This record gives sequence, C-alpha cells and structure tokens, in this order.
Amino acid sequence: MAATLLAGGLGNSGAGAFSFLFGSSGGGGTTETNAQQLATVAGTLSLLTVRCYVSGVATTWTVRKNAANATSAVTVTASATGTFQDATHTDAVALGDKLCITTSASTVGSYSWQIAFSATTNHGVMWSSNGGLTAHPATTYYVQLMGEGGGVSTESQAQCLLRSAATLQRLGCNIPVNPTTGASTLNMRKNAANVTQTVTIGAGATGTFSDTTHTDAVVAGDKCDYQFITGASASNINQVACWVGATSTATQNDQFSGGPNLGAGFIYARPWGDGSNNKEKSATETDVQSPVIVAQTLQNLRVNSVTNTESTPTTLTSRKNGANGNLTLSIGATATGSFEDTTHSDIIVASDLYDVAMGGDDGTNTTNYGFWGITASFASAPFMPRRRVRAIV
Repeated sequence: MAATLLAGGLGNSGAGAFSFLFGSSGGGGTTETNAQQLATVAGTLSLLTVRCYVSGVATTWTVRKNAANATSAVTVTASATGTFQDATHTDAVALGDKLCITTSASTVGSYSWQIAFSATTNHGVMWSSNGGLTAHPATTYYVQLMGEGGGVSTESQAQCLLRSAATLQRLGCNIPVNPTTGASTLNMRKNAANVTQTVTIGAGATGTFSDTTHTDAVVAGDKCDYQFITGASASNINQVACWVGATSTATQNDQFSGGPNLGAGFIYARPWGDGSNNKEKSATETDVQSPVIVAQTLQNLRVNSVTNTESTPTTLTSRKNGANGNLTLSIGATATGSFEDTTHSDIIVASDLYDVAMGGDDGTNTTNYGFWGITASFASAPFMPRRRVRAIV
C-alpha cells in the first residue's frame, strides 16, 4: 500500500517526556497516558525522522506503542543540526494501539519530528489535533482536524476543506483532566452538521476514548472538524486531544496545519502538522523547513483567513529547498475567507526541504489562518528502509 506522511510536532522536550506522535506537538510531560493517541488505521510505521533546527544535548527519540518502546528510534548527537532518520526499523500498528513519542534527555534546542505510515489495506492517514484546549464547562468548541488550534466557538474558523474522498473512522480523544459532573461529547462534523461518529466521556472520566462502531463517508469539497461539548463543572477540562482516521482506495490524502499567525516579519512556516505553535513560524526559513520523507505530488494549497490586518495584499507560496515552488495563492489586504490554488502542483522527493512563505507582509500586521491544507498524491508502493540511522545533508 502507498506510504503517506504522519506529520508530528515541534518542541523542546525534557528528559523522559512524552509527546503526541502525529498531528501536533504537546502531550503529557512525564505522564505517558496523557500523550497517548489511539491508532485509527492499521498499518506500519517507518522512517522516523527528526529535524534539529537549534543544537542541543545528545537525545534519542523513540516511538512508544502500548506503553513500551517500539523499534523506531533516532539519536541526534550533541551540538548537531540537520535531519536524522531511522531508515531501518518498522513498527506494525493495530487499530486501537496507544502511540506516542518520548525523548531520552532534556532537548535544549528546537526539533520537529514526522514518520511514514503504510496502511495494511488500501490507503490511510491519521489526523490529530491536540486542541491546545482548556475547555470551559458546559461550552461547545470546534477544533480543526490537525495541528494545535485551541478550539473556537465559531465553527467556520475550524472547518478543514477536503479535496480527497475518504471514509472517516475511529473518532477519538484523550482527556487527562476531567472535573466535570456531567457527560461531555465529541462529535464528528461535516458541513456544519453532526454525522454518525460520536464519543461520550462520562462525568469525571479520563484517558482515551473512541467510537469503534461508526464510519462517515466524505467527498472532495466537504468541510470537516471536531465538535467538543463539555459537561457541567466547577473548573476546566485540560489538554483535549482529538483524532480520526481516513481511508481510501485512492493513493492521496489531505494534510492540514493549525495555521499560524503570519506577518510582522514572521513569513516562513512549516507546511503541515502543528502550525500554530510560535516555533512553527520564523523570519528565518531554515528554522521551519520540513524534510520530505515520502515522495509525493502536492496540490490544492488552501487556507482559511480568519482575521487579517495586513494593509497590503499578501501571497502564500510553497518553497522547496530554499526556492519558490509552484503552489501560490493571493489574499487581498484585510481579506478573510477561503483561498485556494486549484491549478498548480509541486513534485517533491525524499530529502527535499519544504515550507511555505508569505509575500507582501507589511512588516507590522498579521493574518490569522484558521487552517491551511494541502493535498498529497503518493506512489503506489511504500518506500522500503535500508539502513538504521542516517543524517541527511
């Protein structure tokens, strides 16, 4: 089956810390259960890749499965920068396996991680948003499919535009802290309405939860997000992570980012994963370049401009190896709404470095993107690893 990308997060983790493996950064600190995500598609993980932007101490990044070390691991040597990859090991994943990633030392630097995934049947991808959500009691929140969004009260700001037909499955969440006295509910949303997948979290219940029964079909043009409705409580539910799997017979899928606030000199950002974290944007391109680990063709770059105080028109342009790619879209001064490049595409191969750049920034104001997305088409067979760890230059 085709290998796809599971984009991870970015951060400076402490020794023995646990983080979400895919979709976004954040996690449980030294409590592993707070960082676990349930596998929503069965398949195989490979090519764990860590990008070191700012050097730190020697650190080993290890995938965890069901509270034990898996075989995928990458060691970044002290004071090193660049891309490091485990090109030997693979790890089989079953539906419902509990996944996260851990570090061996305090990483006094800046890192991102990602991993390849090949579904056992057809093609699949796992989306996850950690929400960054401190949820107030008896409140309805909407969260985008992937990245770190924080949850919003206006659904249109969280909706992610799909350009690939798929079947959504195994909607779930992780609730580390839950002081509620009433049940909370996680719903899958399509075009501003509930579909069949739903998860109920009992009063005071914590841990991982999943709908193992229902599935929902989506087509190109649908807009999807998560809805989280909190129960009554005297205090807040903290750090809500939400996820869902997407399977398809086609060898393509959609990737999303939480959408950073770009502008005021911060004009470069990672193209997928945890885009809302301040470390995911920079005035320096090398700080955010993401290594490509699976060859793919990218198209349909799209964003949702939620707020925009830029006094001049801006553009978003894909960047490959420090030069402009083909994907581009324009946003008028102070313009909000959906914008998309429906014409162009980029062909990228393993070891390319990829990011997105804003042009026309007035240097003072910003644009807040509720999400941005990109559609990826992959080769029909997965990349087969050959050797254990390599530094890519």
